[in-house]
Amino acid sequence: MPYLIVLAALLGLLCILNLVFTYGVIIRLREHSQLLAEGHGQDVSDPAGNRPRPMGDEPSEFSAMTLDGETVSRDSLTGPAVIAFLSPGCVPCEKATPEFLGYATTVPEGRDRVTVVISGSPSEATKYAARFTGVGRVIVEEPDGPVQSAFAVNGFPAFAGLDVDGAITVASRRVADLPTAVSR
Repeated sequence: MPYLIVLAALLGLLCILNLVFTYGVIIRLREHSQLLAEGHGQDVSDPAGNRPRPMGDEPSEFSAMTLDGETVSRDSLTGPAVIAFLSPGCVPCEKATPEFLGYATTVPEGRDRVTVVISGSPSEATKYAARFTGVGRVIVEEPDGPVQSAFAVNGFPAFAGLDVDGAITVASRRVADLPTAVSR
């Protein structure tokens, strides 16, 4: 009989321990769900994973057409300039859009200095792009299109600042990291 009491006590302790671990897992899952919903699910151990291309690099050669029919290439992005990479249906992009639109309106020579690349199917992306036509040149391209490939974009949203020589000076997922003055 004493063996049964000890066995029941150990089984009870094991169940309590299991409940504590399960509770811990639930808390971590909630934290991860919140981080993913906010768009901060990038690997924080590798800060370069949060950047479209390393700062100081130049984007690769590319050529793309804006919604206005203008051809944009690496050489036509005369710096300083800002480039935003967004995608319809992307929750972090939706959250960043008002802040980016506000930022873009403060850029001197805005339409010449601001380029917005919308990634997605043409029907969705063109509708989404309409809100950016007043603040800069807008390019709509399929996922992994030429501009995204040139800047090595690996997620959305992504923002880049270019200097006068076309080198990337800022590469971030946050509008707040963009330069405060983009002027000659």
